[in-house]
Amino acid sequence: MTELPFRLKTLEPLPGALDIIRYLGKLEEPVADIDTLCDELGLSDRGFSKAIRRLVTKGYVQMVGDQVYRLTDQGRTAADELAEYDANAPEEAETEDLRVERKLIVAIPEKPVAKQPSNVFIGFDAADANAELDDDAQMVLRVSAIHGQIDGDEMLDLGNDPAYNTFTLIPDAYTKLRLRVEAYQLNPNDDGIETCGGLYVDIDVSNTGESGDYKAYSTNVNLLRV
Repeated sequence: MTELPFRLKTLEPLPGALDIIRYLGKLEEPVADIDTLCDELGLSDRGFSKAIRRLVTKGYVQMVGDQVYRLTDQGRTAADELAEYDANAPEEAETEDLRVERKLIVAIPEKPVAKQPSNVFIGFDAADANAELDDDAQMVLRVSAIHGQIDGDEMLDLGNDPAYNTFTLIPDAYTKLRLRVEAYQLNPNDDGIETCGGLYVDIDVSNTGESGDYKAYSTNVNLLRV
């Protein structure tokens, strides 16, 4: 059975993207304007805008006039691959879950001092070779503390290299605090937000002295491949 190439699978969650390639690929001259594409494929202006923007960015189509689009050579190849796949695919083909694992890391002093600010580093390890992203993922790190004060939500643009944000933690006058980190990802396909995972850690708090060396905690979270 013919399998859809992975680079085209990444377009499946974006409504209309593959259908635009299919439609243009069936034309003798693979060119059409926005009104024709929307009418023929039943796409809204908003849906078409999202799909065509991704296709242009990925090099499958190009604008050749005022709201007129043409398949590129890469787009023609993709149209041929889609035609072969459609001819051989079962009626109810299962789609692959286009998610990849990434390690979320929290580095915090072993024993922060009450009422004293400490830096906390929260981010992600480098991507494994089989889990690389094509584009940067827009992440939201939601951080909260019980018996402590810390910054709230922060955005992080995540590529394939390690990336982190620095947060300021001020423990309250308790012997322990709980730090919770939740990772979310903005979905580029539908403007929604995806829950990726998170962790919490319980930390001893000192009343005096130094905060000590840093200790790292980690967990795997699931990102939408973009």
